[in-house]
Order: sequence, then C-alpha cells, then structure tokens
Amino acid sequence: MKAPTLLYLPNESESGDQLGPRQAFATMVSDGRLSDYDAFSFLVEARDRSPAGVFKTINERVKDMQPDLVIWQHVGDFPVSNQVVAALRESASGTHLLYHEGDCYGRYAKRLPQGTRCLMGSADTVALVGRGAFADLARSAGARRVIYSPQSFDPVRSDSPWTPTFEREFDVIMIGNRIQSVVPWRRLPGSASRADLARRLDAHVYGSTEPPRAFQRHLHSFFDEIDITGVEGTRSGLLA
Repeated sequence: MKAPTLLYLPNESESGDQLGPRQAFATMVSDGRLSDYDAFSFLVEARDRSPAGVFKTINERVKDMQPDLVIWQHVGDFPVSNQVVAALRESASGTHLLYHEGDCYGRYAKRLPQGTRCLMGSADTVALVGRGAFADLARSAGARRVIYSPQSFDPVRSDSPWTPTFEREFDVIMIGNRIQSVVPWRRLPGSASRADLARRLDAHVYGSTEPPRAFQRHLHSFFDEIDITGVEGTRSGLLA
C-alpha cells in the first residue's frame, strides 16, 4: 500500500519557523511513512500578496499534488471562507482536511475568528490543544470529528542537542501564564482554572501556606521577569 502524501500549511511568522513539524514530516518521508511532503507558509506569503493570491497558490499546490492529507494550522484573522474551502475540495476531492488549532478560545472572551470558525466547520478533523469547553466550542462551530493534540516542545529549537531524561528533578512542573484582559473583570479562557490548579497542587504538596511556596503569583504575562527554579529541596516546581 502506497504511503500517504501530505501538504502542510503552517502558522509561521517566517518561513521555516515550525522546525519540529517540518523536520518530523521530512523524516517520515525518509522513513517511507510519507511518500511525498510539501509545505507552504501561507501567512508569510500574505505579507506581499492579497489573500486571493495566496488562496490561488494553495489551490494550485493541492491540484498538482493531490495530497491524501492537508494539515492547516491556526489561521487567526486570515480571511478563510466557505468558498475557499469549497475550491480546495474541488481541486482534490479525496483529500482529508485536518485543521490544527493551537490557541484556546472562548464563547465570550477571545471569541473564534471567522476564518477559524469556517475551518472548524469544514474540516474532516479538528485537532485542539484543549478538551472540555474548547472541544464543545469547536463542535458548536460545526466540527464533526474533534481530537486532542497536546501542546509539545520540539528539541530542534534548543541551542544544543538534548536527550530527554527518564528521571526528573521535580514530579510536577507547571508553566503557564495569567494574561489579563483589557476589559475589566474579564479573564481569558482557562486562566482562572489554571491558577486554581496551581494553588491546589501547591496545597497538596506543602499544605496551606500564604503565599504558596512554589506558586509564583507575581507572573502576570509572558513578558514579566519570572523565577522558574522552584523551591530547593522539594519535589514540586510550580509556576502559573
């Protein structure tokens, strides 16, 4: 049986940014698990071309390649429409369209952009980094098949080669953020439950202390200065 072919449409600020997936797909070609693979950085192309021009190139690639699978990643505010997806389907009717969304959205705060909603409702499979309410939101947008795709880190981005270890210094390490909405009294999706989880984990390990010993409450955004060293001599390093 012939190995499948793949067209990858990555979410990139510069062509080649998605080092991990690109390397993984290239390796799958070398191993024979994919018979062909191509990538098109649509957001980078959109800087110098109209959306219509970008969609035209995507359709041309789909028509020429006839891929078994198209993985389209996080479109954000890029204006994908039902007409765009219909044209893609017409170019290769047998292609399985998988939309991967690596951001979390909510019903009221950080609502789904129109292009994201369109792809969720049109894709054969929708892969999300969250479950529960986020998966329900995708289904309300029309998603037919929703799968869980946990957040991951690719070691290719490290400055030096790294081999994962089987013994770790801490049992639990939580890395998160508490980005605050510009709207008063509104929190972004997941931020409240994330903070609550960190406090409960901390209380389970250390008992009730104020402030929590390992939960660094001074973190308000990705851009704050943070201490991720944990607490010396403990078995839990928590950051939220």
